Amino acid sequence: MAKNIITIAGPGAGKTRRLRNSILEDLERGVNPFSINAITFTKTAANEISRRTDYQVVGSTIHKLANRIIALASKSKGVKPPMVVGPEKSKEYMKLAILDSGYKFVDEIEAMDSISRMREMGADPKTFRPEIKTIWKNYRDRMVADNCIDLTGLLEKAARELKDENMANYFSGGINYLDEAQDFNPLVDLPILLVIMLNGLKTVLFASPSQMIFDFRGSEWELFTSKLPDDVEIEYMKENHRSTPEIVAVGQALAGSDAKGMIATRQSLGIPVKIAKLNTPEEEAELLAISIGRQLKEGVHPKDVAVLGRTWSYLYKVQNALRVYHIPYNMGKDSMDLYERPEVMALCEYIELALNPIYEDGLELIINFPPAGIGMRTRAMLRGLRKLTWNDLVKVLGTEVYRDQVSERIKFLLDTREYLDEIASTKMLKVEEKVSRIMDLSGISRYLNEEADYEGLAALEQIKQSSREFGGLKDLANYLRDQMVKGQAIKESVTLKTIHSSKGEEWDHVYLPGWNEGLLPLTGSTIASENRLAFVAVTRPRDSLVISCNKAAPASRFLGNIPAVYV
Repeated sequence: MAKNIITIAGPGAGKTRRLRNSILEDLERGVNPFSINAITFTKTAANEISRRTDYQVVGSTIHKLANRIIALASKSKGVKPPMVVGPEKSKEYMKLAILDSGYKFVDEIEAMDSISRMREMGADPKTFRPEIKTIWKNYRDRMVADNCIDLTGLLEKAARELKDENMANYFSGGINYLDEAQDFNPLVDLPILLVIMLNGLKTVLFASPSQMIFDFRGSEWELFTSKLPDDVEIEYMKENHRSTPEIVAVGQALAGSDAKGMIATRQSLGIPVKIAKLNTPEEEAELLAISIGRQLKEGVHPKDVAVLGRTWSYLYKVQNALRVYHIPYNMGKDSMDLYERPEVMALCEYIELALNPIYEDGLELIINFPPAGIGMRTRAMLRGLRKLTWNDLVKVLGTEVYRDQVSERIKFLLDTREYLDEIASTKMLKVEEKVSRIMDLSGISRYLNEEADYEGLAALEQIKQSSREFGGLKDLANYLRDQMVKGQAIKESVTLKTIHSSKGEEWDHVYLPGWNEGLLPLTGSTIASENRLAFVAVTRPRDSLVISCNKAAPASRFLGNIPAVYV
């Protein structure tokens, strides 16, 4: 078998299943799970890898990997690792850097964009304002003084640390799976990935160049592949198991050379792809609402329907139309709903445990959150066909049936239960202080810091701030539970998303409004990039696809060669 393989897998090819099966085969051959690096582009995709391997192998983003490298290097040097700051904090540092420079009329967004293009895309500094160079130096100096680092700096520093032979050797003998490889940045991501590849036993990259839609972040497939080792072999997964032949044919019309040969494996349902031309955007939105309403009356579940737009502003027109026709919808945000976030759900269960030491309803969740390597299979062995109980956990202690980490986790929960009871019963503490201590005691805050999960930390901070409004922990717990129930209800609704945020997802029925020049392709963006975005959009549905435009602007050029029925 070749040491390095690129697997070109188009939409619906079963790539995630292939990745999962490959990892499980490695584990069955006795490969140590800690020597398997499953790296992908987004936290959502990383979590999916973890879930599909039953948490035997933990998926990682490139930023999480970089954080791990820096932590190891800092520990070996006996120094404190830098604190990683998110976009909002980076913006604050940029404002200060501009003030330091004396160029008070430079906008921080412009400065951040210019510096980002230099760092992530290799743009020539001479093409920007001369004062940008000074601001960039001030920005770095302030970060260094505070022992902080931004997200791009995290990648840059990790690459520098890997130049140390001892650090590079840490990854010797590893087996690497790189998912969504087309979206990695060849300038800041690849230097890290190359060290892992060159020191590993095997590396498999899964990619779909036709779905490269993050080029605004610097992804460039041809440059990326030109820097890979010479021994890379290429294989193709050409079958599309997701969509009907009619939808696959539309995808082929927009696909790049890597996906032109997609083969539909499903039988036709006799539903043609439809293109609707309306007079105005408002009429277009109303047609979508009427069509979706008709489908729902015919028995289609709302959660199986999605409307994908190029911009949020255009989707608001659809939102208004759905409201008029009383169709439930959710604005499928790029980030998870606050009360659906795993750290918030886990925090709620820890609060319930603090209120009632024999509380068991949340054991299934908190036994593996923060992640402790206790997957579904282990939990099923612990509880059998019943709900997991404290008795199930206590019985494990003193036996050798389970791995040591299971026993250690159970001991941790038993100890934590006692401390939580003390926190809840302490009258001198305010609710906010109790919540903060529960976050720390449970290990949730530490885990999110180690993961550089700033959205998760922000979610916890929001819960902590909200807790000030409640007279006691019980009131807060009841409120959180009510919000989670409401969140469950909204899942039975039509999803509205941008095309960018829809990547990696699929629905039975998809509507694509706003296919007009100026919107798709979007003014100011490259045609090649917009073409790939259109390809991603038309490959999301399983059973039916409706594309629409209006006469407010010329119809999108991408409609020209699509095999569809005009209605």
